[in-house]
Parts: sequence; C-alpha cells; structure tokens
Amino acid sequence: MGEFTDEPGPAVYAPEEEEKPTSYDTDVEGVTSSSVVNHKGADYPNFSVDKDSFYQNMQDGRRRLRFKSGTDAQKYMAGTKYKRAFYINYTDDNGTNYQRKIK
Repeated sequence: MGEFTDEPGPAVYAPEEEEKPTSYDTDVEGVTSSSVVNHKGADYPNFSVDKDSFYQNMQDGRRRLRFKSGTDAQKYMAGTKYKRAFYINYTDDNGTNYQRKIK
C-alpha cells in the first residue's frame, strides 16, 4: 500500500482558471472596450483613455465631450449618436485608477 507523504500531489478538484478576455465587444459594430462596468444590473463599456482626453473633458464650460479621432471612445459615441452611457478610465504613473461615467 502507499505511504502518506507531505509532498503536494496533483490538484484533483481544483477549479480551472478562467481566462478573462482582453477586449469586450460593444453594441456598436467594430468597436471594442478594454473592460466592462456593471452598474445597477446593467453592463456599460469602459474605455481606457490618455491623460489629456480624461482631464480635457472635465473643464468648466465644455458643452460637448471630445475624444481623439479614431479612438474606440470616439467611435462608440458616434455609433450610438451620443445617446448611450459608457465609462472612461485613466491610470496615472503611480498606478491610481480614475474612472468617470459619460452621459
């Protein structure tokens, strides 16, 4: 018969690790977001933007949000005709993550 040892054996009942996708499809064709935010039971796309785009849109007196041409956030806004909510996030050099809901 076998002996008991302290060596770890294969994990028979260990759950398999789920791979998280690196991009998520949105409701606009051809546009993907970097993550999804679940807020009050609804999923909203979350786009990563650069520092200038994140803070430029927070100025007083800004009537329309503007993102750089060709970015996923700009394509999503144009594809939804500026009527659907989404999130943008920015991570600074210290690793602090800032997030903002648009619309």
